[in-house]
Amino acid sequence: MPGIRPRLDPAGGVVDDAGDEAVVTSGSRLTDLVMFRRMRSSLVSAAEEDGIGERSARFIALYPFVLVGLFSLGIAFPPTRRATLWMLLENRPVELLTFVMLVIAGVRGLVLAGAVRKAGRGSLAFYFFLAFSLGLLAIGGEEFSWGQKFFGFDTPEGLKEVNPQGELTLHNVGAMQEYLEVFPLVFGLGGLAGLVLSRFPGIRDICPPRILLPAFLVIAGISAIDLVHEFVILHPKLDNLINDLDEVIELLIAISAFFFVSIGATRFSPCDSPEFSNTP
Repeated sequence: MPGIRPRLDPAGGVVDDAGDEAVVTSGSRLTDLVMFRRMRSSLVSAAEEDGIGERSARFIALYPFVLVGLFSLGIAFPPTRRATLWMLLENRPVELLTFVMLVIAGVRGLVLAGAVRKAGRGSLAFYFFLAFSLGLLAIGGEEFSWGQKFFGFDTPEGLKEVNPQGELTLHNVGAMQEYLEVFPLVFGLGGLAGLVLSRFPGIRDICPPRILLPAFLVIAGISAIDLVHEFVILHPKLDNLINDLDEVIELLIAISAFFFVSIGATRFSPCDSPEFSNTP
């Protein structure tokens, strides 16, 4: 078996390919590490401008990856797969937590809208947060079937005929059910667009804080893959995993909405959100 022939440099010396590759790899990793630290530093600095402490900033930036990672591992690992999928069923822990977070975010958003009006910051911010908060409450109601299973009342006959699940919900009716993946994608892309538009002073009050960038990227990325899978299956296992993570993405949206309105409150009444501003 012939050996590996070393390259010769012009001076007659031997060039170590393995050494070169190791240097390149180490340099690439160092560059990635520097870029990661710069991005983290940028996010933390931006969070401080919004009155968010460093620990809270790290939590808000990392929770999307941790949440998706833990549930992905739980689904992929055979001993925990059954329990994890059970948690993702309707009226189970993840959906109930999503409902609670949506309601809390919606109520807090209404309080924020009132604070905006009281501060006299213009009608745009007031109507935006009012509409956003009412939308969260409506989505929360849809998520929980408006309390139908909890209180045990029947679905009206007219709605039962057009709703495949026979529930008191609108998101399961007609084309809305077929393209539910669009709504999380719109939320994620809308958040990213808001971050870009935050440079303009006229609409800065209604734009999300930069610390939510990781959450918007995760939501938009997974939702985009989910939407693509409606037309083309990239990989069967990936398709199954993305489908299983639907409820997790909805939870991410609810938590991100809560952080959005909670951090937004510090822009108008800093004392309303001591859990962010006073965290070291």
